[in-house]
Amino acid sequence: MAARIKCDSTDAWASRRTPNNQACPKKLFGLRILLAEDLPDNQLLITRLLQASGAVVDVVENGLAAIEQAARQAYNLVLMDLQMPMLDGFGATIELRRHGFRMPIVVLTAHALREERDKCFAAGCDDHLTKPVNPQMLVRTVAYFTAKSSVDKATVRPGAGVMDAGPPAT
Repeated sequence: MAARIKCDSTDAWASRRTPNNQACPKKLFGLRILLAEDLPDNQLLITRLLQASGAVVDVVENGLAAIEQAARQAYNLVLMDLQMPMLDGFGATIELRRHGFRMPIVVLTAHALREERDKCFAAGCDDHLTKPVNPQMLVRTVAYFTAKSSVDKATVRPGAGVMDAGPPAT
């Protein structure tokens, strides 16, 4: 079951301003993102960054839970840690793709080596971001990939994940 981390809207990230003193736009408004991350501190930080930009974020703590949650709920994008208990990010990505998950999967990892990036792409990931997370890069990457492919709400039945997408139930 995905956890929803609630962040106060008066939080520093949500109320930050651009250099010309304008409120930061909600670049990710209306997007639903699944975060697969086992460390509570990373869960909280990444959730706050994404929510401050307007996204709705569901959090799971391992790859198995990510697969189960993606089958239950439609997501615009998955952020996947690589090193998690039960099933790592590589295995979870391979399984999601094998089951027809078409939305972008972006890896978050401390590993920056080229071999690790290549392994991510071979598993079916769309991009690779390193930790510690760069807030601007995270939001830009999510915005880029979700602009390229979005969940078609007209073809996803309520309560159905993207892997179950099809004509609306009659």
